[in-house]
Amino acid sequence: MGECEVCGKNDASLVSIELEGAILLACVNCSSLGKKIEIPSLNKNLNFSYKFSSKEMSLGLDLPDDLGKRLKQAREKSNLTFKDLGLKVFEKPTLLQKIESGHFKPSDSLIRKLEKVLQVKLH
Repeated sequence: MGECEVCGKNDASLVSIELEGAILLACVNCSSLGKKIEIPSLNKNLNFSYKFSSKEMSLGLDLPDDLGKRLKQAREKSNLTFKDLGLKVFEKPTLLQKIESGHFKPSDSLIRKLEKVLQVKLH
């Protein structure tokens, strides 16, 4: 049994989906939010993370090396918690934490949403 990375529900039948440029494990209900993908070597009982090259994740925005620092400063300046910002851009707070810490490279569409909400240029 695993946890849906979209809604957080514990579910035994998780599927892999692509949503906003991220690969996530989703429950049957949340799987309709993204494009279902097959990952043959995936053991769904294990925790995992994916590594993407910038070419896979980005459609063209040139992201700065200090993206996480810029995002953190903008979020704190706006007095938003990860949860608050996540609600505004429809993303999980943990994903935003990973971006700030440099462990996840966001898609162009997510960068644009963050820029709009935070009223700052991140690329």
